[in-house]
Amino acid sequence: MKKKYFFFGIFGLFILLVIFNFVYGANSLSSFDGIFTEGFESNNFSINNWTLSATTFNWTISTTNPYSGNYYALVEPKDGSGSVLQTDLDTSNYMNINISFYAYTSGLDTNEYIAADWYNGTSWINLMQVEDIASYTFYNYSLPASANNNSNFKIRFRCFAGSPNEICALDNIQVLGNKMYSSFSNWNKTPSDLNTSVSGNILVNVSINDSNGVSNSRLYYNNSGDLISAGISSQDLGYVNMTLISGTNFSGVWQGNLSHWFYRPAKYNLFIKDIEDVNVSYQNIYNGILMKVNFTGIPVNSNLSYRIDFYILNESSLSDDCSVYYCNSSYNSGDPINNNCSYIGGLEILSPTLVYGRKALSFSLDNNSQTNSVIATSNISIIFEANHINNTNDSWKIREQNITSGGHTYVSTNNGTSWDLKNDWESDVHIHWYDFANNQQFQYWAWANNSLNNSINSTLQYDVWEMGSDPPSKPSITIPEGYNHYKGILNITWLSSNDPNGDAFTYNISLLNEDGTFNKTINGSVNQNLNSHIYNTSLSLDGRYKIKIEACDINNNCNFDTMIYYFTIDNTLPQIQFIDSTISTGNYSFNYIFANVSAYDANFDNITIYLYNSTGLVFSNSSNLNFSVNYTDLSNGIYSLNATIFDLAGNVNQTETRTIILDNILPVINSINATPNPVKSGQNIIITANVTDSIYVDSVLFNLNGVNYTMIRFGEIWNYSYNTTGLEVLIYNYTIYANDSSNNLISSIGNFSVEGYFVNISIQNSSNALFNFTCLIINSTGEIIHNDTGMSHTINLTKGFYEFRLIPINYSFKEIKFQEINVSKSLSQIIDIENSVDNFGYNKLYSFNPLLDNLTFIENQSNLTITFTASNITNNKILYKCGDWNWTNQNCSGTWVPIQGIFPGEDYTFVMDNLSDPGLAEGNGTFFEGFEGTQADNQSTVGYDNAGWTIIDGGIWNPNDNDQFAGVQSLSAKNTGGIFAWNEINVSTQNYSNVSLSIYYKDSNNFEVGEFLSVDWYNGTTWINEVNVSNVATYTLFNQTLSTNAANNSNFKIRLGCKNNAANEFCYWDNVQITGQTSTCTYSGSGNWLVSCSDNCLITSNVNLLGNNISITGTGTFSTTANITNFKQLFIAGTSSTNRCQVYCSGGGCFK
Repeated sequence: MKKKYFFFGIFGLFILLVIFNFVYGANSLSSFDGIFTEGFESNNFSINNWTLSATTFNWTISTTNPYSGNYYALVEPKDGSGSVLQTDLDTSNYMNINISFYAYTSGLDTNEYIAADWYNGTSWINLMQVEDIASYTFYNYSLPASANNNSNFKIRFRCFAGSPNEICALDNIQVLGNKMYSSFSNWNKTPSDLNTSVSGNILVNVSINDSNGVSNSRLYYNNSGDLISAGISSQDLGYVNMTLISGTNFSGVWQGNLSHWFYRPAKYNLFIKDIEDVNVSYQNIYNGILMKVNFTGIPVNSNLSYRIDFYILNESSLSDDCSVYYCNSSYNSGDPINNNCSYIGGLEILSPTLVYGRKALSFSLDNNSQTNSVIATSNISIIFEANHINNTNDSWKIREQNITSGGHTYVSTNNGTSWDLKNDWESDVHIHWYDFANNQQFQYWAWANNSLNNSINSTLQYDVWEMGSDPPSKPSITIPEGYNHYKGILNITWLSSNDPNGDAFTYNISLLNEDGTFNKTINGSVNQNLNSHIYNTSLSLDGRYKIKIEACDINNNCNFDTMIYYFTIDNTLPQIQFIDSTISTGNYSFNYIFANVSAYDANFDNITIYLYNSTGLVFSNSSNLNFSVNYTDLSNGIYSLNATIFDLAGNVNQTETRTIILDNILPVINSINATPNPVKSGQNIIITANVTDSIYVDSVLFNLNGVNYTMIRFGEIWNYSYNTTGLEVLIYNYTIYANDSSNNLISSIGNFSVEGYFVNISIQNSSNALFNFTCLIINSTGEIIHNDTGMSHTINLTKGFYEFRLIPINYSFKEIKFQEINVSKSLSQIIDIENSVDNFGYNKLYSFNPLLDNLTFIENQSNLTITFTASNITNNKILYKCGDWNWTNQNCSGTWVPIQGIFPGEDYTFVMDNLSDPGLAEGNGTFFEGFEGTQADNQSTVGYDNAGWTIIDGGIWNPNDNDQFAGVQSLSAKNTGGIFAWNEINVSTQNYSNVSLSIYYKDSNNFEVGEFLSVDWYNGTTWINEVNVSNVATYTLFNQTLSTNAANNSNFKIRLGCKNNAANEFCYWDNVQITGQTSTCTYSGSGNWLVSCSDNCLITSNVNLLGNNISITGTGTFSTTANITNFKQLFIAGTSSTNRCQVYCSGGGCFK
């Protein structure tokens, strides 16, 4: 806190302007207009009022040896008493005084010398004192400020010598100075009459002229506001620097702006205590140090105004105002902000260069003799408090003066908790009562300093005040505080104002920018009974601001307080992150944790890095800079790492929390086991490991033959089920690897042995239904080592080659045989087969699915054969193959290709030449060529003979397995000797209509002229040619319905003809097929048929045939008027007849 001495009342202050005029001796002053020369060239010392003094011999003007010109000053003292040459100069209105001269001496002895001095008005100051100067030497001196503007300025030269011919000489003596002058004119003031001023500011303009240019100027003013009759005393002065607002510094208008400038008396009579200096001291006021001054015998009247004058020692480094409180007699101790004290104002910081200044505060009592709700008493105390100042170097210094008898001064060092008596007042005090009425004056003058640093004061200016228009007292801002930072809700607080006239008033709170310019109005009408206001700082951008609070009464008389120093609004979260080598979340096998933090905020305060373990905080490190820290020698455990940044406004932000597990202890493999051991090849073996760790077991691997398998955790037990299929019958070493969460790795080795290979085979249909089959397994020596019937067969075999024969029970597939299966690992195979009736009209379908993914043991496909038995229903059957069989839907998604004729009841065996032979079908047809011969012998040259082909007129005819359209073989003919040769076959079409011939043909594409390939058919009397071509390089289809005489013809024939004459000339035919539609039959008459159906009839319904009911009750025979027994011969196909019955034989055909 700062102490200011105070007076109750208005001081009558007087400035005494005293002009001093001193004369040295009887001489008059030498003329000085900024330059003085000695005048020796006039050959007379009186020209410049030189005075001479000596005991015997004085200075003379000589021509013997001048430095320049004709004359100089010379002295030969001889008697040792000394000779003096002196003149007086008036340097008033001059400054920067400089003296120079040339001097020499001759013959001087020890303690003899020449000296130069100057006089400052009170004492002589020596400039030089030299014993021996062999020749003229130049001396030049700039004198201090006490030589400036000095009417008592003098210079002198002294020579001390004791013998003849010992001399001192001077020449070219010169004194220079810079003239001081400024003139003031054209005074004006805003407001022109202080009685109408409501702003609390005064603008004073004055024209200043200075031929040297004004460097700076000030406006001084009477700080007390007392009536002045003879001038202003220094303790009452304040000033502001003036600003050039127009013109130049040689001739321009300068303006001074006075804010918080003066005390304005109230409209009521003023009670004044006049205090005379008796005993003066200063009291330092700063944080925690309070000063209390006690007054007694104070009148207590309603509507009485008081004023306190304070003498303050100026401190340019002060950072806050000094608060002043009025306390009534009930106050004893404690913080002055309570029921017995009232804030009455603040003393602003002073910055003039005066030793001390004087300031005043006023307050008044209302109609209830209260000031701000504190009742006035005749025994009062005034308390001074300065916050935020922490040492005596920057403290407020309040001047104490002994005041009226009975008063006391106290000091508290504990913020008012207790008070120590500083001193008692003496009785030598005068108390005066004044009523200044309208005679008070506001007094001011200007001061100017020119470019030569010559300064001058203007004449005194004044304005007489009238009472009655005083503004409320200043509302001193307490929050926000300068240089502090705020976020969110800011509670703006201030020490309440009071109006000395008792007028109602309101507060206007403004937000200013840092430079003092207006930003926004926070609230323009705050009730006078409030001393705080809530402001949401998020309504403003982050930045630096000041608060201004104005207290304006109903007459618009205002007083205000503006923050001296800015405060900062900051609602932005600071930024922080872990960078560089900061440890990441994870598991580690070392014992340290390194953290590196980068953060930024415009109002950054500090960063704290926190490290926790499972029990709580382990370490925290803070810094006000970006920094890193390495926590070492940490024990094993789980740690959490994060960092927090704080800014000066209290905004907080954090990094993510990283979880670090430190573990440098290896896990423990307590036991390992393999069950069963030994294990059959193909069986599963269970590998078990018991593993523990101080922190956490992350993974356990089972390694066999260099391959890792991840085991499954069951508490501390880890299992893996390994299938031994494919393993040789050997002893195997395996390794268990255990890895904890910090990547600490340990291993343990075990072993197990394999005894053999497991083979599992089953057969299912398309519905995934298993069915019985007989399984024979034959070893390489021909020994049957397995022969059993069932739905699934599991056998343990040693390594080697085996033949597998699978014989389905009650299926058309008679046998599926795998030859030379190399058993070198365990096998598990499900084979899909099916018998069904297809929706394409085929009598029987046989599907075999060798394409399943689990058919893993077919290493040589040519060793897979299948055998099936043809249906026992007719001798005119064709076997078809589907190249795109849909196993799921049991139908052909592609094209059925005829591959050979088949005969009822016979067995057919096929080598699965590729894995695209899944579907076979028995189809109705009149004829198929039979070129395929016996499928077990693809190279047969006579395989087609059984079909009834007859070679006519030579040539070489053979089934050909190198160039066929479909199936395995075609028919080829070569080297017919240049004659037409053919191969024919008789095919009866009896009972068939719409006979069609289909055949693929080509030749070797090298025929000569006259050579050809032909296809003909015989109608019983004539051969009819359908194809006659040559040089056809690719298979070409002939497919059409023949003329009507091909139908129902028992002598129908086909002829394949060829004419060529070389061994490399070939004719080819393939897929020769004859089809027809069975003839319809009708029934007329009445009665019953006797039908004998030895092949079993499929009875779909009872029918009404031409009005005759046929009651079919089952299979067997029943009576009609006719007895048809050879129903197998009746191939009655088609749907054109309206007289169809619905009785079908299971082998095919329809009765009508």
